[in-house]
Amino acid sequence: MKLARFLFKPRWQSKDVATRRGAVAELNDEELVAALPSIARNDSDASVRLTALRRLNQYEAWRERSTGDLDSSLREVSRAAYLAMLTGTSAGVPPLERRIAELDTLSGEEIDRVAAQATDTALRSAALERATRPSLLAEVAASDADPKLRLIALSRITDTDALARIAERTRKTDKVVSRLARDRAEAGRIAAGDATAIETRARQLCERIDALLSRPRSERTEELAALDEAWTVVAGKAPRQLNERFESTRSFLRSDTEEAANERSRLRELRARIELALGTTGADPDTLDTLAREASQTVAASRHELPERERVEALLVQLTQRLALRAVHAQAEADVAEVQAQEVESSREANLEALAAQARFDAALERAQADKEKQREQHQALRRDLDSLVIELEQQLEAGDLTHVASTHLRITNLLEGLPALARHDKRLLNAEARLGELKRWQRWSGNERRKQLCEEIEALPGLGLHPDAVATRVRDARAEWQQLDAIDGDKDARGSLGLGRRFQALCSQALKPAQGYFAKRDELRKSNQDAIEALLAAAEAATGADADIATLTGQRRGIADALRALDGIDPRARKTLAQRLKDLLTRIDTRLDQQAADTEAAKRRLITEAERLATSADAAAAAREVRDLQARWKAVGNGRRRTDEAQWKEFRGHCDAIFGRLDSARREREEADVATQAQAQALLAELERLAREQPGQEQPQHDEARDKPVEHESEGEVPGDDASQQTSVESQPAQRRELEQRWAALNVRERDLQRRWQQQLDALDAQHEKARRQRRDAVFSDALARLAVCEAIELGQTDAAAAAAQWSPLTETAGTLQAALQQRFDAAANHAAAADPDDGEARRDLLVALEFLGAIDTPAEDKSRRMDLQITRLSRHMSGDTRRGAREELLALLQRWVELGALPAADAAVLQPRFRRAVDAALTQLD
Repeated sequence: MKLARFLFKPRWQSKDVATRRGAVAELNDEELVAALPSIARNDSDASVRLTALRRLNQYEAWRERSTGDLDSSLREVSRAAYLAMLTGTSAGVPPLERRIAELDTLSGEEIDRVAAQATDTALRSAALERATRPSLLAEVAASDADPKLRLIALSRITDTDALARIAERTRKTDKVVSRLARDRAEAGRIAAGDATAIETRARQLCERIDALLSRPRSERTEELAALDEAWTVVAGKAPRQLNERFESTRSFLRSDTEEAANERSRLRELRARIELALGTTGADPDTLDTLAREASQTVAASRHELPERERVEALLVQLTQRLALRAVHAQAEADVAEVQAQEVESSREANLEALAAQARFDAALERAQADKEKQREQHQALRRDLDSLVIELEQQLEAGDLTHVASTHLRITNLLEGLPALARHDKRLLNAEARLGELKRWQRWSGNERRKQLCEEIEALPGLGLHPDAVATRVRDARAEWQQLDAIDGDKDARGSLGLGRRFQALCSQALKPAQGYFAKRDELRKSNQDAIEALLAAAEAATGADADIATLTGQRRGIADALRALDGIDPRARKTLAQRLKDLLTRIDTRLDQQAADTEAAKRRLITEAERLATSADAAAAAREVRDLQARWKAVGNGRRRTDEAQWKEFRGHCDAIFGRLDSARREREEADVATQAQAQALLAELERLAREQPGQEQPQHDEARDKPVEHESEGEVPGDDASQQTSVESQPAQRRELEQRWAALNVRERDLQRRWQQQLDALDAQHEKARRQRRDAVFSDALARLAVCEAIELGQTDAAAAAAQWSPLTETAGTLQAALQQRFDAAANHAAAADPDDGEARRDLLVALEFLGAIDTPAEDKSRRMDLQITRLSRHMSGDTRRGAREELLALLQRWVELGALPAADAAVLQPRFRRAVDAALTQLD
């Protein structure tokens, strides 16, 4: 077994790269699976290492090869796979803490990729903390789906312009990010010394601290501390008027707070005294009355809404009720004492008068109690009305609705006239009235200060060199604010600012006077723009009918969107109507475009599904052809939403790349196999060419002495061979050719040039074999004709015997009786014993006719009858079944008979000898 494994190594250990790569990709050998990590690191070929890595598909293997491999392309592929697993959710990835630590080893572009594509929020957060590209941070802060990541990205941005753009982009999508970005941008501009930003921020803080005046004192402390901290940023940088405004309001709020603290201590002391008096049995009524008046005066003088004040008011009610009860009891006791005295004094009167007096007393007491109960019910009803009006007044003061506060306060005053003096006391009403008076004073003071500032701002407008629109805007805003101040102060308080009002209106007219010409021109331009938009609407409504194509709809939508953005250039009074018409048209176009986009998305989704199915097809070539058709169909579908198209194209291209990747891999393997096949084919061609070169040609005459001897042949017509080795080589050539043809068929060569060369070599070899066969077959006839020519030359006196003998010796010996006949004729000719026999003329002509018939050539006219007789004779012999000799034996017999006839007469030699040669050559040709 060990010897077998040593001699036959597994495919994955083959020296051939293609074999080794295919085995690594496909085999499930346990030893191979265990060796995959080593192959991925140590194999000599990069493609084999990549195949092993893909087979492993392990995080650590990709990460190590992304930096440790010698091949740059393999490092790039490994790096891409490593980053994909780092950012994804594949199985086998290390814990989150380690992946976060590995971020320090990545480049800037890779950090950006992790920050944009990672699925784990914590990993993306860590990548964002390391990212430095501003555009990435801005994009994440503005449009990322995770709110935490948006805040992290926003915290990394310091550029004020970028923060301003983010604030504008997220104005309607993320209020938190928009507010933080706007605050940070404003803080950055303030820190940079931007005067406009500083003034805007200072004005906002002044408005906020002014708003504190209308809020309850218990809610001012925290807000005032926050405003103090915010003011430190712009303190010393804000304009003088704003500085003075903020400082004066803050001083008042602080002094008001100290006054509230003193008032709280007085109320606590008064509360303790009242609780002590109420807890003492048999307290002096005068002392209680004095304490009640002091408590009423203290509560009435209180200007702050404090918890201690509410407790003192509750105790004051209890104290008042106790004093009233004691007064009632004292009056009843006095009445009883008076009646008893009268009874004693009139004891002598009649019992009837006493009873009458008692009856009158009881009736008077009942009437007094009834009147008192009725009055109490009336007072309770009035008290309920008073409580509801006080609550309404407090709500109006809290809301800052000073226009309705006066009427409500008048109703409360009228209601109080129906209540007794003690019942008129109401701590909530006193607080509300104090707050109302305080707000009116501060409102009047703050309003006049603001009116002065507005006059100063309008007066400074001509010298600022502002655009007329900016001047008109500021004047319009100032007038609106002035009207608000007048409405808040009321008619009575507004009369004190009439002088400021006249000054303000004069300044506004003076500021607007230089811009009147500009406004006239602008009105003309706005009219022209409005007409253009009206024409665009009419054209768009006509062009966006039911038969409009997508290109037309897209172009019309772009024009309408541009017109919608250009509505600032028309009359503001017509903007709302035109904007609504434009938006309605955009809605109709968007509906049709959305439907088209949905249809496009559905069509591309079907193509993606088909591509995904083809990616798992076993036939890579067929899948590649079909996916090319899918790509053409993808282009024909058209475009949809850009983001959806990009995502679908990425998915579709991934399946297409997988299919073409498989096809490329198969093509590379096929090319490598073709190269190996071509090399083997070239080797077979070389062997076939060598075999063709070794093919023996026409046998040459032998010159050695051994060949001078006659050779004995087993049968007549046998061709003598060269030697034993040559004969063995000749016999082995068909087997060698069959082996080469079998090996060529096994290679299945597809290259046409190699097939053509192979066929040419086979044809050449066949031609050589055929030529050699003819030479072997015609060797007897060639030798016989050559010897016959020597004999005829001697007989015709064309050469002497010695020269003829020199020519006779090198000739190859013919076979059988033909050789003996030729030798006999040569000897006769050499000894001058050969003489032409005139009687042999007829026989010679019969032989020539037989040779011409055998060569299938025409016979001269004078021998036509002979030819006819010969044909009849041969037909008769054939019909009688006499087929004893073949064409070759018949030709040898005719040649032997021609030699035996001897020398030609000199008169006939010129005619018969060429005719004989022509007939023999034709007969030899017919042997094929």
